Amino acid sequence: MTLNITTECFHLASVNLQDSLTYNILKDFVFPFILALIGALVAWLVFIRQIVSDRKNELNAKKEDIKNKLTYFSMIVNNAIENSKGQNKNIKDLIYQIDNSGIDSIPLTKHVTYDLKILAEKIDKEDYLLSYLKFYSKENKKKLLNEFKEILDSCGIINDIFIQINNDLESKQVLEFELKKNYNLNLDNWSDAFGGSLVYLKEKNDPLFFELFKIQENSNKIKHINLEKSIWQQHEKLLLPTLFLLDKAHSEHKEFDDNLGNLWILTNQTIHLFNNLEQASKQIKTMLTQQSELVNNQIAVLEKASQKLRNIFLD
Repeated sequence: MTLNITTECFHLASVNLQDSLTYNILKDFVFPFILALIGALVAWLVFIRQIVSDRKNELNAKKEDIKNKLTYFSMIVNNAIENSKGQNKNIKDLIYQIDNSGIDSIPLTKHVTYDLKILAEKIDKEDYLLSYLKFYSKENKKKLLNEFKEILDSCGIINDIFIQINNDLESKQVLEFELKKNYNLNLDNWSDAFGGSLVYLKEKNDPLFFELFKIQENSNKIKHINLEKSIWQQHEKLLLPTLFLLDKAHSEHKEFDDNLGNLWILTNQTIHLFNNLEQASKQIKTMLTQQSELVNNQIAVLEKASQKLRNIFLD
């Protein structure tokens, strides 16, 4: 009996010892590990969620940045189209004025072309091209590249044409100044020779005197006409009639003295200078007409290539 009680007590003590040891292991090692693992898992999930959120915000920011760039790009493309149309209208107006002014030098009215210059000379083409390709990423890349290239190429061509026109007009003004200076010098010499010939012919009682005197009367009528019109009138009313008379007299084997001979030479020279002035105006008009047509063609290309872009971002 005593032995059984002792055995039972020993057994209970062993079970209590084992339970106490398991509990301590669970309490000191397993539970803290599990809690740490849960904490780490929660922290990891929060971290992943933050990364996903940051990534999403970053993608949204990039999309917004692309939209902002293309909105700006569309705006300056649209402005460049209006710039080009406005300046081309000024060119057409100048062509009309040249038609009605003869040899008169007329300045070209300048239209604002700031946005056209930005696209042609200053814009970061690669940056905007990448934004363009990313925004239309689902479309045919080759087609997109051609569209974007046409936009910038057209702006570059139009801008170059406007620059060339300005340079040509400046060169024409320099040439015209020199031609008019030589023309006026020749005309002064012609006037002296004309007066000397009148005196000589009157002394000789030559019938040619009366015909030249009629031309002299035309000179008095055009003195008060403005400079450009007077040059044309001098050509039509003085120089050409004088040349006609002298050519006719020469064909009839009339003998010329030094004054008449000099007058004949100076008349030809001065008419030649006038023709050069007139030819310079015709050449500039031809150039302007050709360039204006080319600008029209490039505007059409620019409008077509940028239509989709402008419809999305400007409407």
